Amino acid sequence: MIDDLLWHELEVVKSFFARAMSWADAESKSEDARLARISNPDSDTIEGIVTHPHGAHNLEQIAIRAVVNELNSLCEFALQNTWVSLSTRYDLPTGEFVFTATRGKVESALLSLKLDVKKWPQWEEVLKIKEMSEGFKHRQRMQPFPIELQSRGFEWRATRVVAPHNTEVLTEYEPTPAQTAQFLIAIEELLTWLRNEHALEHCIPKGRCAMKP
Repeated sequence: MIDDLLWHELEVVKSFFARAMSWADAESKSEDARLARISNPDSDTIEGIVTHPHGAHNLEQIAIRAVVNELNSLCEFALQNTWVSLSTRYDLPTGEFVFTATRGKVESALLSLKLDVKKWPQWEEVLKIKEMSEGFKHRQRMQPFPIELQSRGFEWRATRVVAPHNTEVLTEYEPTPAQTAQFLIAIEELLTWLRNEHALEHCIPKGRCAMKP
């Protein structure tokens, strides 16, 4: 059941995040204990322990990136299934299959049903999740590239919703556990709203979901 699946996946991500942060916290305390046993550790020793590939910080960061990526996928799944639920079909007005169409085309299709996703609750957080997830994937964890590096017509790709006042050309960013926890709250609020306002169906639509040949 689609609605149940959305909530199931969210609960899985929440559980993973809680366990991963608990694990990272335990590793951090272990690192502190190691440093405490060293008399006057120099900066190289401290850095070696704190930034080690198996260290707490890197464990925390990879867990956060996994959560952000999963939340981005969950948002896309929610968009797709909102279309399926309300239109009772799988093909968009363009004739494309909803689960293979771009996110922008799904949003446009919802707009044709008078649903403007920009007015959905927590949409700003959804955009932050999207930017960060795509940054991890395409930009080596960097902020969007500046407008000077965009092709004509694609200048919008330089718009930043994460740290929008940053003026550096390229800036690496590391999400925090607090920020990630807020993302989880935001997506849960969005899914609750979608369930209450645009009741996602508990079953696959029948009869009207065939693709155009």
